[in-house]
Amino acid sequence: MLTAFFKLLVGVVIFLFGFNFIEESISNISGRSFKLYLKKQTSNPIKAIIGGTVVTAILQSSSIVNFLVLSFVGAGILKISNALAIVLGANLGTTLTSWVIATLGFQMNLENLSFPLIAIGGLLMFMSDKVGKIYYWSRFCVGLGFLFFGLEFIKNGVSEYLTTYDLSALAHYPLVVFVIFGLIATTLTQSSSVTIAITLATLYAHGISLIAAMAVVLGSEVGTTLKIILASLNGPSVKKKVAYGNLIFNGFTLLLAYIFIKPTYHLIKDIIAIKDPLLALVFFQTMINLLTILLFLPFLKKLGYWLDKHVSSTMDKTNLLQKISVNEGDFAHDALEKETKTFLNIVLLFSNKVFEKNTTLDLDDQPLQKKISTLDNSELYHFIKHKHGEIRNYAFNLHRLTNDEDKLKRLDQLLEAIREAMYAVKSIKDSFIDIEALRNSSNDVKYGSYVESKTEIPTLVANLMSILRQDTRTYDSTSLAKLLQKLDSEFVTQVGQYYKTEFKPKLIEDEFSTLINFDREIFNASRSMILMTEIFLSNVHIPKHQKNIQAIDGNA
Repeated sequence: MLTAFFKLLVGVVIFLFGFNFIEESISNISGRSFKLYLKKQTSNPIKAIIGGTVVTAILQSSSIVNFLVLSFVGAGILKISNALAIVLGANLGTTLTSWVIATLGFQMNLENLSFPLIAIGGLLMFMSDKVGKIYYWSRFCVGLGFLFFGLEFIKNGVSEYLTTYDLSALAHYPLVVFVIFGLIATTLTQSSSVTIAITLATLYAHGISLIAAMAVVLGSEVGTTLKIILASLNGPSVKKKVAYGNLIFNGFTLLLAYIFIKPTYHLIKDIIAIKDPLLALVFFQTMINLLTILLFLPFLKKLGYWLDKHVSSTMDKTNLLQKISVNEGDFAHDALEKETKTFLNIVLLFSNKVFEKNTTLDLDDQPLQKKISTLDNSELYHFIKHKHGEIRNYAFNLHRLTNDEDKLKRLDQLLEAIREAMYAVKSIKDSFIDIEALRNSSNDVKYGSYVESKTEIPTLVANLMSILRQDTRTYDSTSLAKLLQKLDSEFVTQVGQYYKTEFKPKLIEDEFSTLINFDREIFNASRSMILMTEIFLSNVHIPKHQKNIQAIDGNA
């Protein structure tokens, strides 16, 4: 029995590998075209539902579509009502996988089909360029082979398990137990397709009744929503609204379908007369997703309004721009001023965090501090990008309503300050790989460069945080001018050192390139952090005076 269990478990793992390969390959082959297609399918909810269905059916993954929807909503491209419509379509589109498994997976020997797919696809993968279409099509073939091979293991594992363990006792359990099983199985595997595959295999081997299998499907439908909820947790509330909307869809449908599961069972078996239990189960899954669409389509806008009113996040609660309208005159300008200062402090905190230096925000904002402390470097980078876009849009809207010349100049300054801040963040983000390589390098020159930056960046950040505390009315730019001059001089000296003869034996070609790229990005980041501080604290508009870095390299 233990062997049968592990064979089933191996089948699940191989099946998931297959799905992962298929998702990744198709996403890379046609990612842009699918994104553009989804963007175009937003003029009305019906088109959005069709778009979500079509893209999910082709990609074979509602997760990819749901993540795309979250990113579109976070960027302000999609309205919540249309985003919810795409999610409804994605839920329907994912049932195509179940139809493929039910019609092909149990009608032929999948091992005979999986072997050539894995063998030929795998050889082409290793022989082709790892960024080309041949590579990703080969990866798709391997994924499809893994999918079939994994399904064959699942079928055999279930069959062997049933020969040693009688599941007839399960018939006496209430249907809610099977709903819970579907929910837990889908949550653990993060794939409703795995749950459906196991359920179809058990149904095929007569280890479970059709009505119990229907209950498992209901649980799996709710289980799929947990992945999108987890993906929305560290984002703005607009992403949470879409995730919770999906939970409402599936939760309400589960409740309704569970109440009427026995009449539905008789409808499918006796009235529609689908004799094949596998097809009957997949038909049920498709039917409840269609039912969800019909139930919620007329109320998508109202649901969107309700979610807007009742769903918020820590990010919203700590953001003045969410609370104060651009129409509120001086209050709006003050809010933008404060949020910009907060943003600059977060950028400085990010710079320290990347170099393993813990810093607290120099603000009385504990919820925001707590929020940021839970994010890793990559998540914090995306958080900063979102906040940048939010401040930028608010400043643009405020600009249109402002007539005072001094206030308009100040708005331009704030926009320029956050732009320089994003330059700094992007430069540091582009250094992630180099930082990891230098941090773990056995080469003393490379490791020494990391240690030097690990000391210099926190020192610079501490200086800038101290300077940011100053009042713009009493600000003296001398200290920042000195920092800028010192930074430029040290960079020229450092680059010049690398080209000296004594460094040649210490660095091979690739190591030298890594070091030069790293130092340049850290220089750019440091310079932008100084400029953002200078611009923010200045009383008059300061034109950009970023020096030509190429000229500095040339002088070196």
